[in-house]
Amino acid sequence: MSNTTERYYSENAEGDRMALGDAMLDRVLSHIQNGNQDNALWRHFEKKAQDMRAGLGPVKDPLFLLHSNVYYLRDLLEEADDDEAIEMLDDMERDFF
Repeated sequence: MSNTTERYYSENAEGDRMALGDAMLDRVLSHIQNGNQDNALWRHFEKKAQDMRAGLGPVKDPLFLLHSNVYYLRDLLEEADDDEAIEMLDDMERDFF
């Protein structure tokens, strides 16, 4: 397990899973808001994230939303040169997806 994700792990595995998903989703949304607002894919993703956090839609799990878009997320994070988030994504793919 990398140092990047160690801070998210405790005795509560499900809570850790959700904390990591929320942290990654916050980071992705930040990248969308800082330069990708005109991209239809990212506008749609942002709307889905907002709806999910508001309790709308069939699944209220940030990891499900992230997993469903993992390949696009990697591109977004690479374009943003966010190596820490890429490492988090790698950990998430290995541990949760």
